[in-house]
Amino acid sequence: MKKRILSLVLALFMLTAFAVPSLAAAVPDATTSTPEEPYYGTALAELLAQSVTIPADGTIDSETDWLIIALAPDGINNPLTMDVQSDYQGYIEKCINAAGDKITLNDTVRWLLALRAVHGSAEQTIAVKILLDSLEKWDFAAEVNTWGIAYALIVLDAYEIDNDELRGTLRGILAAAQHADGGYNYLLKIDPANEYSKDSDPDSTAAVLTALAPYKSNAEIAPVVQRGLAYLKSVQLQSGGYGMFGESADSAAQVIIALCALGIDPLGADAKNESDKTPVDSMQSFRLADHSVKGYDGKANAMSGYQVLLALKAMERYDDPRYSADQSGVFVSSGQNPASDAAVASWVLVLIIGGGIVVLAGIIVLAAVISRRKKHA
Repeated sequence: MKKRILSLVLALFMLTAFAVPSLAAAVPDATTSTPEEPYYGTALAELLAQSVTIPADGTIDSETDWLIIALAPDGINNPLTMDVQSDYQGYIEKCINAAGDKITLNDTVRWLLALRAVHGSAEQTIAVKILLDSLEKWDFAAEVNTWGIAYALIVLDAYEIDNDELRGTLRGILAAAQHADGGYNYLLKIDPANEYSKDSDPDSTAAVLTALAPYKSNAEIAPVVQRGLAYLKSVQLQSGGYGMFGESADSAAQVIIALCALGIDPLGADAKNESDKTPVDSMQSFRLADHSVKGYDGKANAMSGYQVLLALKAMERYDDPRYSADQSGVFVSSGQNPASDAAVASWVLVLIIGGGIVVLAGIIVLAAVISRRKKHA
C-alpha cells in the first residue's frame, strides 16, 4: 500500500514538472517574438551611416552635419565609429578656420548641435567655445532666417547657457514673426519680391514650436504655441501628413519632433485628423523596402532619412511608456508586453495547478493512513 501511495504521489509531482515547461513553452519569448513594428531605427541608421563622408578640406557640408546629429549616440544604437566622430570634430575646426567671418548663423547653430550630439554632453571644446562665443555676440536683429533663430534658442538650452536675456530676445523675435494664421515661413519677414516668403509652411512652424517648447508655460509664449498648433491642424492632409510642396516624410518628421517636444502624443487624439490619421502614418508611408526614406522624386533621399531618424529619436525620448526600444533599437508602439504578461499568467496557472496536485496528493495520503488505521482498529 505504501509503495502504491508513493508511486501516485511521484506521478502527480512528475505531472507538475512536465506541466511547467510545456506551459511556459507555449508563451512567446519577448526577446524573439516579432511585435508590430510601426517605427524602425537601427536599419535606417545603419543605412544612413554608410553615406557619411567627412570632407577633408574644410568644405562646409550641411548634409553631413545633419547626418552626424541624427546618427550620434542618443538612444538608437550608434552606427558611427569613433574614428568618424573624431574626424568630424577635426572637420569643424577646419571649417571654422577656412570660413572665418563668412560663417552664417545656420552654420554656427548646426555645428554646435552636431558637436553636442557627438560629445554626448555639453562639453565645451575649443571649437564649441569659439562657436558659442560667436553666437552670444551675434547680431540677431539683422537675421532674416527663421530656422537660424529657432535653432539658436535650441542651442542655448542644449548647452545650458546662462543668458536669459538672449533667450528672451530670441523668443521675442520668433513671437513677432508669427503669421496671422499662426504659422511661420522660412523667412522672418515677408519679402514682397519673394513669392515664397508670403505663406506659412508646416516645416518652419514645427521648427519654431520645437524651439519654444521649453517655454510653453510662459505667459507670452503660450498663445504663440497654441496658434502654431492650430495652424498645423488646419493644414494637416487626409493622410495625416504635411507638406510644403506636396506631402513629404520631411514635413511629417518635423511635426512629430515638435509634438514630442511639446509633450503631445504623435499617435494620440491631438495628432489625428478627421480620418483618424497621424503624422506617423504619413511618415511610415515613405519607407522603402531597403529601409531608406523616399524624397519628393520617389527615390531614397538622405535628407529625408535623417529627418525621419530624428523623429524616431524624438518618439523614443517622448515620456510615454508606449514608446520603448528593445536591444536591436526597433521601436514598438506599446510598452505593454503581451508575451511577458502571458508568461506571468501561465506561471501563475502552473503554480495553481501544482499546488492543487500537491494538496490532492496530501489528501490521498491522509485518506490511506486513516483507512489503514481503521483496519487495525
